[in-house]
Amino acid sequence: MKKTTLLILCIVSMIANAQDKKIWAKSFINKQAPELIVEKWISEQPYITKDKFILIDFWASWCGPCKRAIPKLNNFQKEFKDDLIIIGISDEPEHVVKNQTNPAIEYFNAIDTKKRLYNIFEVTGIPHCVIINPAGVVVWEGFPYLQGHELTSDVIKNLISESDKLILKNTTEANISKYSSLSIGELNDRKTELELEANYILVNDYLEQIEREDVNHMALTKIDHGIVTSYWENATELKTYYKNWKEAVSKISAFEKEHAPELQELSTQFKNKTIDKEVYLRENRTIRNYLSSKYPNEYTELSTNHIRNLKTMWKATARYMLEDYKKQKKTFPVYWIPENDRVISEKKKKYSLINQEIIAVQNEIKKRI
Repeated sequence: MKKTTLLILCIVSMIANAQDKKIWAKSFINKQAPELIVEKWISEQPYITKDKFILIDFWASWCGPCKRAIPKLNNFQKEFKDDLIIIGISDEPEHVVKNQTNPAIEYFNAIDTKKRLYNIFEVTGIPHCVIINPAGVVVWEGFPYLQGHELTSDVIKNLISESDKLILKNTTEANISKYSSLSIGELNDRKTELELEANYILVNDYLEQIEREDVNHMALTKIDHGIVTSYWENATELKTYYKNWKEAVSKISAFEKEHAPELQELSTQFKNKTIDKEVYLRENRTIRNYLSSKYPNEYTELSTNHIRNLKTMWKATARYMLEDYKKQKKTFPVYWIPENDRVISEKKKKYSLINQEIIAVQNEIKKRI
C-alpha cells in the first residue's frame, strides 16, 4: 500500500503546478542537516570532507521518475566531482539495488531498509533530493523535476558559487584579525607553511586526476629521473613496482629486437639527430602497428603489460614522493604539470583559499616594513 502511495505521489509530483514550491517531505531548508545514516554501502563508501557539498537522493528501483533522474545525477557527479558528493539511498534489499543497471548508477549508492533517514526527513514522495553545503546546512530540497523549481546544473553552480564567496569573505575577515597580532618572524613562518600547503594542494589535485584516470599519466614521466631513481632504488614500497616495470620493459624490448630490429636503429637516428621528432614518431608508430597486426596476441599482451606496469609505478612513485616531500616540508616540483592544467587547479576552491591567506600574510608583512 505504501509503495502504491509513493508511486502515485511520484506521478503527481511530475505534473504538479509549482508556483509555490511543493515538497513531499519535511522541510529542512536553511537548517542543519541530520546525521547521514545508512545500513550498507552498495558502492564504495565516500570519503566526505568538510569542503564538499553532499546531495542525497531518496529513490527506489520501481519508481519511474527516480530512474529517470539517475543519468542526470550521473552527469552532476562528473561535472561537479571536485565539489559535490552524490549519495543515492534506497529502502530496498541489497540484491534489488544491485540489479539496478539500466540506467547504471555512477555515484555513491547505499541502502537503509529500516528507512531511518527517510523517516527523519519524513519523505512521502520520491525522488526526493537534499543538498547539504560544507557547513552542514540544507540549501536545496525537493522533487528534482518540479516545474519552476527543477534541479539543474546552474542551480548547483550557484549554490557552490555562493558558498565559495561566503567562505572567502569569512576567511579573509578572520585572517585580517588573526595576523595583526603576529610578529614578523611568525608571519614569515606562516607564509612558508601556507606556500607548502598550496604546493601540496596543487600537486595533489593533479595527481588525483591521474589516479582517477581523468587525465593521462604521461605527465608524470617528465619528472626528472635524477629525482625519482633514488626513490625506486631505496624506498621499499616502490621497489616492487620498479622491478615489475623493468621486467616488462625487458620482455617487450627483447621481442622488438627479435622481430623489428629497425626500431633500435630508428632510436639511434633520433638520438644522433639525423631524423627529427616528427619522423621518429611516425616511423615508430608504423613499426609498432606492424608488430601488433602480425603478432596480435603476443605483442598486444606485452604492450599492455608494459603500459600497466608503467602507469602503476609512476602513480605509486608520485604519491609516495608527494607525501615524503610534505613530511620533509619541501616544495614538490610542478614543472611536469601541463601549464593549462596547473591554471585550472589554481582556480579551484582549496587552492584559492590558501592563496588568499598567503596574500593576507604578505600584506601584513608589508605593513610592518
